[in-house]
Amino acid sequence: MLPGTANTGRPCSARRERDGGSEITLLQWKGLDVGGEKSALDVTVRIAPTDEGFRMRIKVDNRCSEHGLWSVDFPCFSGLGRPGETDIVYPGPDWGFLHRRFAGSVGGTYPNAAWTKQFLGLMQGGRGLYLAAEDPAASCKTLPRL
Repeated sequence: MLPGTANTGRPCSARRERDGGSEITLLQWKGLDVGGEKSALDVTVRIAPTDEGFRMRIKVDNRCSEHGLWSVDFPCFSGLGRPGETDIVYPGPDWGFLHRRFAGSVGGTYPNAAWTKQFLGLMQGGRGLYLAAEDPAASCKTLPRL
């Protein structure tokens, strides 16, 4: 199995464009190497405002002649919340869980009986962050341990 390709240390171009009445942001990584294949992958992330916040979409152009795309980790966040200070809500069997001042670890694979919906929420100091996948096909996802 070929090790994953990460954008760590890779140049990213960022630009803003008008799309209809909205301004969008495009992040692009071009010419990523995969294994021994040079400049085999381009990645574009489109960030657009919505009434609820914003929507992120990813497009991956894979020109590899030997390797196919197995999975995409998108988006990857680290350092969300502070242990013992952040409230966390996540799905589970039946209705889900709310843990105030959460200090443990949470993560899982969707879909399964322990992770029944595609979302996670955090609250701290009166502010919140809601992360969800808009995926009508309910494709398999892994939420790494936070």
